Amino acid sequence: MAGYHRMLGDTQSELKQPFLPTNNRIPDYFSEDDVIRIFAACYNLKHLAMLQTLFYGCQRASELCNLDDGDLDLKSLTLRIREAKGGKDGIVYIQDVCARTLRQYLAIKPFLVIDGR
Repeated sequence: MAGYHRMLGDTQSELKQPFLPTNNRIPDYFSEDDVIRIFAACYNLKHLAMLQTLFYGCQRASELCNLDDGDLDLKSLTLRIREAKGGKDGIVYIQDVCARTLRQYLAIKPFLVIDGR
């Protein structure tokens, strides 16, 4: 930030930016009971399918949003991830419980038409 002000010719205001202290703590994770309670609190099938796909596929929200029906291979319990972090594509595995939920949702999902396609 100080370099930006110097570039503009402002040499009077010197900004001091504090550094955050290093945190060497092990991060907190959900326990198995926490995950079960989160899934149990979800009463909307679409939202449950989304949560389970995120959790079991270890996905980011953007990767979930990029999924198409053709990216799902529920027989082999895999998802094809397109344009993941770093622009890379990949395959992730999901649990059978996630595949069952996805099958249930896909059976009732409305057909969506965008721009005539």
